[in-house]
Amino acid sequence: MLMDSILQQHSLKKMAYTRDYTDRMLAMLAKALAGLLGLKEQGEDEEIKKEVNNLIKDHLELEMDTILQLSEGQLLHHLEKLKKIRTAEIELLADIIMQYAEVEEKAGTPKAKILFRKIVLIYEFISKEEKSYSFQREDKVKALIRKIEGPAE
Repeated sequence: MLMDSILQQHSLKKMAYTRDYTDRMLAMLAKALAGLLGLKEQGEDEEIKKEVNNLIKDHLELEMDTILQLSEGQLLHHLEKLKKIRTAEIELLADIIMQYAEVEEKAGTPKAKILFRKIVLIYEFISKEEKSYSFQREDKVKALIRKIEGPAE
């Protein structure tokens, strides 16, 4: 009985630590996204690309060039292996990747559409993992699909 109580307390402490760590990571990523939006307003495109690459490397253990080269299946496989990252963190990272993609779109490079497709894939992965519907996420996916398909003629 005493051992069960000790194990339960240990488990609760571990859960609280994990939740606290995740909350700090989400807050840090949200702050980073806000900083990127500030850089966007200032037209600091190269700085955005550098910062996004660093964030993605730290959290997804990939560089942006690697993300561009991965097939959809390889990207999904990588996301599935990252069990330590919650879907909320992955969604913020997708929003961060979006900042990089918009810099590429502004420059008129083909990387933009490739990244838009990868971001859609990430949002769909999140929806599948959460088994829930998010109107906000679905709106982002629809906007990205419009960007991928280009202007209606």
